[in-house]
Parts: sequence; structure tokens; C-alpha cells
Amino acid sequence: MSDRTTSNFQEFSAQDYLEEYYASIGEENALLLKFMHETYSILPPSHSLLEVGGGPTLYQLISASNRVDHITFSEYLEVNRNAVQAWINNAPGAFNWDPYIEFVLKLENSPAGVKDVEARKAQLKSKIKEVTSYNVFDEPPLTDGLKTYDIIASNFCLEGITHSFEQFTSFFRRMNGYLKPGGWMVLCMVKNAREYRVKDLYFPACAVDEQIMENVLKDNGMDSIHIETIPTVDPEQGHHGMLMIRGQKEGGIR
Repeated sequence: MSDRTTSNFQEFSAQDYLEEYYASIGEENALLLKFMHETYSILPPSHSLLEVGGGPTLYQLISASNRVDHITFSEYLEVNRNAVQAWINNAPGAFNWDPYIEFVLKLENSPAGVKDVEARKAQLKSKIKEVTSYNVFDEPPLTDGLKTYDIIASNFCLEGITHSFEQFTSFFRRMNGYLKPGGWMVLCMVKNAREYRVKDLYFPACAVDEQIMENVLKDNGMDSIHIETIPTVDPEQGHHGMLMIRGQKEGGIR
């Protein structure tokens, strides 16, 4: 943590964030896509998925779109929701996720030509039923959507808005309240970060690692916990690697 960190998320730029982290697939993003592919390949087909704090990104839902019928995309910042809606609407200047879709199709050993990418884009767009607000500080945090979901996915959100571990665990409990018994949580998080960089701005983060997240998941009634770690490529971005996590909530039919 440093005095350069800002908690004013209205300064967050969707365009800067996308350029900083997603301008190319690269090693880290390739591993994230492989984790998503492997995870959704082993999860049973499900009706509903809630994406929590999705930011301006859609790469994380490409594999999921093969396994679920109803996606609620939730995000606090309007600028990020607008970026997602622009992609759904084929608006001029919308971020190009085609290389990510092509990469996932190849992971699936599926045809990955231009028409195939377009078909997968159409599939994902058809599955996103809401683009709505999610404010972790509110109770309830979700503005619109279903009451509970078969899958909750969240990537670089809850640990990327506060320094406080107490707040982080409170945010996690609220999110877990939307997960059905027997449902799955799919998470990616930065490891041991106290801040992260988006161009010239630094935002707060809560330091988490493998053991911390295993404890958090168990405290929230999760088992079948699987955690992978990848090292950071650029330490200047403010983290020590990434955690890729999945776990199943107790109480469902196995």
C-alpha cells in the first residue's frame, strides 16, 4: 500500500484497463483461458451463472457460454457496464474479443474460423440476459437478476476494491448468498497484492494467498476446493501472481 493508491473508482478507465491487461492474450491470459476451459469442461451443464464484478471484460464467459443458459453480468461501474453493452450491441469501438474466442475454440478442438468465432459470439450474447449493477457495499448488492444461481464467477473483483480483509470476507459472504446449495464458485484473484496498476493509477487490494482463500471458502461452506497458482509476468502491476479457484457449495445433490 502506498500514498499513490486511490479508492476513487470513478477514476477507473475501462479503456486503460483493457489496454493494460488484455491488449494481447499473453502467457497469463492464456493460462486463465485454459483454467476456464478446464473448469467448465468438468462442471455439469447448468441453468444460471452470475458474473460478479465483471469489469469491462468478457473473456471469462467464453467457456461458460457452452455450459449455461442464463448469464447475469453484474458490475458496479457504469463505464464498465457500458463497455460490455457496447460489445453486445456491436457498437463502433467496442473491444475486440475475437482472438480470445478463437483461442478458446482451439482449446475445445473446435473449428476456429471467422464464421465459427462469429457463431460463438452470437451464442455468448444470447446467453447474457442482464447487464446490471452490483455494489458490494449494498445489501442486497445485486440490482436485477435471479435470486440464486447454479454458478457464481468473479475475477479480480472482491480483492481489488479494499485493503481490509474484514471487508473482503464480508463481500464474499454476500456473494456466496446468491449461490445455490451444490452450486459452484469459479474465481480468479491476484495473489498477495496491496494495490494494482491501471496505467498511471493504483487501486487498493486485499492481500490473499492459497491458504487464506482455502480458509475463506471452507468458512463459506465450500468443499471440492481446487486452487492453482501462476506467477506474475509483470511485478510492476502490483501482484505476486494469480490464484485460479473453484469450489462447490455444500448441501446439494452430488
